[in-house]
Amino acid sequence: MQKFFTMLANKPRLTSFPYQVSCVAQWTMYEVEPAKVKPWNNKLSFAIRTKADFGNSIQLVNGSARKLTFPHVLIKRPGNSYQSINVGGGCSLTLDYPSGQCQSMMTALGLAADEHFLTFELNSGLEALIRKVVELAQVSITRGSCDRLDVAAYRLLTELVVQGRYSSAVNTDRNVFMKLSSYLQAHCREDIDFDRLAVRFGMSRSTLFRKWNRLFQVSPARYIQELRLQEARRLLVETGERVCEVARMVGFDNVPYFIQAFRRYFGITPTAFRKNENFIPGIGMDIRRKSTPDASSGPEGQDRKQ
Repeated sequence: MQKFFTMLANKPRLTSFPYQVSCVAQWTMYEVEPAKVKPWNNKLSFAIRTKADFGNSIQLVNGSARKLTFPHVLIKRPGNSYQSINVGGGCSLTLDYPSGQCQSMMTALGLAADEHFLTFELNSGLEALIRKVVELAQVSITRGSCDRLDVAAYRLLTELVVQGRYSSAVNTDRNVFMKLSSYLQAHCREDIDFDRLAVRFGMSRSTLFRKWNRLFQVSPARYIQELRLQEARRLLVETGERVCEVARMVGFDNVPYFIQAFRRYFGITPTAFRKNENFIPGIGMDIRRKSTPDASSGPEGQDRKQ
């Protein structure tokens, strides 16, 4: 990583773009011991921290601690104090703006007055925008470069906000749906009413299916069926119940359909499975299923097709 520090506050512009960068810096963070508390009074700063030796850092804002994973953006606004702990060696690109632009810029980016952090996923598009800002900062003496840098920096910040909002929404959805999948594991023997299930988790039926299919690779109905089949396999091993009773115990009213589904999933009929003590469940199944997690880890990685 090439380190640099470029002052742009007094550089002439050819356009009147409202958000003009006053300083761009790229540097290596290294603060293992608590850094001094630093009051922030004269500028708005976006520290884009892409990676570090440690998996996370602790950031104090006005005395309140927040544990941050990388990558993230630290937003420093006038009138606040900041202290970094346990950052370690890492890369940071900092964009500074005059304090007078703080309120209008925060509003334009859709950031709340008390918002100090953004987490994001570093993809190829963001990497390209970061490279563009760095390239323009290093040739800022070239005519028009400052104007292009102002626009490129604002576009980068916009993408970081969009990414941060999307990542936050996905993480929230994932937490909700992991709880939902755990609920299905506990109630897989019961008749599941998806309308009531959706209400229970605070959404409509269509939203439940849409978000589930976005996060997992198997439909809710297929997931429930596979949970029932796995429970049936356990009962065949651990109990002496007849096949028809096992089918009913796990929620299958149609015994022939249960036998067909069991054979399709495990590659063997329930009766043959019980008789064959050396049978290893999974042999004869779709090879894609070998690398998938079991029911206790949720429905990720399984086949969506029914």
